[in-house]
Amino acid sequence: MPSNSNKLLTLDGRLNLKARGDNHPLARAVITPTGRYGSCALAAEAHGLSKAGAKNRADHRIGGWRWEKENTQSTKRETRAR
Repeated sequence: MPSNSNKLLTLDGRLNLKARGDNHPLARAVITPTGRYGSCALAAEAHGLSKAGAKNRADHRIGGWRWEKENTQSTKRETRAR
């Protein structure tokens, strides 16, 4: 049985950045009132929101939205501001 890491690579060995949700290496899963989505973009699409609107809901835990795993590391933007 092939491993999931094979889904991340194209035939020539490069990262597949067209992958969405759980198949993308940088995606963060979101929990919404209707269930779990593999990425903020997929959750936004399913709920008719913009990606920024969905991210804002997850960041601020609005209306039952949250990140599946809370980010414990600073983002690059936050690191630069310090």
